[in-house]
Amino acid sequence: MENKQIQELGKRFDTREGRAEFIATAEEGIYTGVTESGLQVRVHLGKTGMSVYTEQKEKPKWWQVIDYDVDGYQEAIRYEARE
Repeated sequence: MENKQIQELGKRFDTREGRAEFIATAEEGIYTGVTESGLQVRVHLGKTGMSVYTEQKEKPKWWQVIDYDVDGYQEAIRYEARE
């Protein structure tokens, strides 16, 4: 899948359907980028869903991590220390 296609799918992460399409369409792996507000983001995509790591302005030493199942439903929100 081309980077441009991945970026287009990523624009729809605000909907369950958009997340489910990304999970079903993109190859497993780690994707990185920057949000519209300039925050770093990493997406860890696997067969059973994905985890979205977003940089936090208020807590610069931490990632906010949102886990989604294969259907795009949110499963958990957690925080992990940045390396």
